[in-house]
Amino acid sequence: MQHSFLKWTGGKFNALPHIMAHMPNEGELLIEPFMGSCTVALNLDYKNVILRDMNPDLVNLCHWVSRYPKVVISQAKELFTPSNNAKEAYYRLRLLYNNETDPKKRALLFLYLNRHGYNGLVRYSQRGNYNVPFGSYAKVNIPVEAIYNFSAKLKRAKFVHGSYQGVRLANGVKPVIYNDPPYLPISPTASFSAYVSNGFSKQDHIDLNGHCLRWAKKGASVWLSNHDVPVLDDCYHGAAERVHFEVRRSVSSKGEMRTPAKEVLLQY
Repeated sequence: MQHSFLKWTGGKFNALPHIMAHMPNEGELLIEPFMGSCTVALNLDYKNVILRDMNPDLVNLCHWVSRYPKVVISQAKELFTPSNNAKEAYYRLRLLYNNETDPKKRALLFLYLNRHGYNGLVRYSQRGNYNVPFGSYAKVNIPVEAIYNFSAKLKRAKFVHGSYQGVRLANGVKPVIYNDPPYLPISPTASFSAYVSNGFSKQDHIDLNGHCLRWAKKGASVWLSNHDVPVLDDCYHGAAERVHFEVRRSVSSKGEMRTPAKEVLLQY
C-alpha cells in the first residue's frame, strides 16, 4: 500500500485494510469531499477521481504535485535544508507562510510545515493562522519517492477547493463517495474542531449525514469514516450498515503511547 507524501494526523493508512475490505476498490468515479492526505484515493483504482477540500493550500499543493512533481521537488530543496530543521527557522517560515499571498509559495511552505511540524498536525487559529508547533525531528527529507508515486497515481485527478456541500451528481452517474470528515470528539468534554480555521461543528456533521442520505438516494455508493463514539448516533443515522474496527492512533509523539482507537465505517 502506498503512503502519501503528506504526514497526516487522522490519515487513513492504518484503516485501509478495513476500508478496502468493504468499499469498492475500483470503478468509474471516486469522489472524496474531504481529501486530506489522499491516502484512500492513492490505494484504490478508479478511472476518474475528484478530490475536494476546504484547505486551499492543500488542494493547490496536491494539484501541483500531481502534475509537476519534478518542479515541486526542485523548488522545495531550498526549504528542506539542515539549517531550516531548527525551531527558530521553523517559526520564521511559519510566520512567512501566514503572511504569504502567492499560491505556489504558500504551497511549498505548506509542504515544509507539514513535514517539519509536530506529528502531521494541520491546524489553524480562528484568525486563519497556521499554529502547529515545531516537530523537533532529527532529520527531515523531501519525500521524493512518495511525491513521484502520488503523481503517477493521481496525475489525472481533479482537485477542487470547496466543501462537501458543493458535490453535485450528474444524471446517470453513480459514483463512489468516500467521506472522511474531521473526527468526532472522543470524550464528552472535547471540543469539535478541524484543520480549517472555521472548524467543523456538530451541526456540520448532522448536515453531512443529510447529504450522504441524498447522494445515496440518487444512486451513489456512499461511505463515511469516523470515531466510533456515543455522539456518532446524534450526528449520523440512516446508514444501511456499520463496520466497527480498531486502528492504532497517530497522535502521541512516542510510538509506545499510541493506543488503538475505535473507528466505524458507515455505508449508506
